[in-house]
Amino acid sequence: MKIEPSKLTIKWMNYHEYKEQIQSFRQSIYVEEQGVAEGFVNPEEDSEALHLGAFYDGELVSSISAFFLDKKSPIGQQYGSASEWGRAVRYGMRMEAPSIRGKNLNGLLCAYLGKTIYEIIRPDRTFVLLIPQHQHLAKFYMNYWGKQFYKSMSEGDLLVCDGGEALLNQYLICRRTLYTLTRRTYSDVELPSLLTFLRENHRHDLVAAKKLAEENLYVAGVDLESELPRLSQQAAALFSLQSPIYDSVQKLPNSGRLLDIGSGAGVYLNLLSTHDKFKSFSIEGLEGSTELYLQAQKSFPAIGWHNGSAYQTHLESNYYDVLHCGFLFIHLTSPELAIEEMARLLKKQGLLYVVDVNDATFKGPKALSNVIKAHCDLYQGDRQIMTLLPEMARQNGLKLEQDFSVRVGVQSGDGVRELDVALNKESFLSMFDFVGQREEVSKDYWLAKQDAMASSLSMSINIQTFVFANR
Repeated sequence: MKIEPSKLTIKWMNYHEYKEQIQSFRQSIYVEEQGVAEGFVNPEEDSEALHLGAFYDGELVSSISAFFLDKKSPIGQQYGSASEWGRAVRYGMRMEAPSIRGKNLNGLLCAYLGKTIYEIIRPDRTFVLLIPQHQHLAKFYMNYWGKQFYKSMSEGDLLVCDGGEALLNQYLICRRTLYTLTRRTYSDVELPSLLTFLRENHRHDLVAAKKLAEENLYVAGVDLESELPRLSQQAAALFSLQSPIYDSVQKLPNSGRLLDIGSGAGVYLNLLSTHDKFKSFSIEGLEGSTELYLQAQKSFPAIGWHNGSAYQTHLESNYYDVLHCGFLFIHLTSPELAIEEMARLLKKQGLLYVVDVNDATFKGPKALSNVIKAHCDLYQGDRQIMTLLPEMARQNGLKLEQDFSVRVGVQSGDGVRELDVALNKESFLSMFDFVGQREEVSKDYWLAKQDAMASSLSMSINIQTFVFANR
């Protein structure tokens, strides 16, 4: 059967929706855990589970579920060595109709479910139970998903991932990679927002906002003292690129309240406050790193500073006329949670201004391109988030009003279109030196950079700007 994207819908289902759908679907499905459902987890009795389903011509053809486990659950009782149980999730009940097997649709559901639950709910441990006919997959789970073999049970082999942040991050990276691969086949199909589903079903308490707020990928592993001069130079250079774009922003009020989220040391926001478009605004900045917040407060006391996370600002709802984010979203594990918080802060018709680099637009020597992609695959944030942001914003009530793109790079004589900003080769390549700080790709990066310095090829990357309005 050939799947027509226009007939395919993917949606989250609660207990009642899933139970209704599964009763008519059960006779023709392939159930990965047949025989386990009744004895170990019964999805029809678990009212707390989340279910992701694919519908073709209105009929359910594939689904997968996530079950939240406590210490009293069968797995909790078996897994008795953990001193702190935390939040535990078991993935299972993969089902698909015979007509769509081999189409990788269930693979997309599995990858998206795991990726999204990690980004929004952030479980402390995850489980998978392999029934005997699927035990050959154990090596795959353990090698690529950070799963560890725990014990054999009557129903099958129980694998668990609870080896701390390193293994959980490995799991996220694998899920994202699989999601990217399977998404290509279904690029025209809209994927539903888990955050919106939880909000509409009064289950927002599942969101790991506090845990996520404690993360700061921007400063993780960075020596801020040595980095501040470079970051300040980059802030000045970025402002010179963005200044003419601010002049082109439509529907910008003449005055009001502006909040910059992810302000760093405050250099950029201070420059922004001098721009003609914002001289009449009340300017505030929010930064998650206490060290950078104190630095900004000390350097620019005229600006109102807040120390907080993009996920939990603790600021007033419907308060700001303009929100500004410069090079923030690539450093977020859960960008949609930040979008939801920003929509809460904005007044109706208020504007959200986002500027960020998009690594998906990089053009250059193959070796350098490969190592930049490898870094993207390893990084907890998403350095290609600008590709996904318009749809993510739309699902949270924000409408894309304008978009701009600045192509920065090194020009060669090969006839490619002119750059918007031409840099010398050394300056351009230094933009990627942060990749060299990642141990897994450090050696490859410095070799690739050396080759790029000797290359005559053009190199470029796009810095994109989106202006959203709160509907």
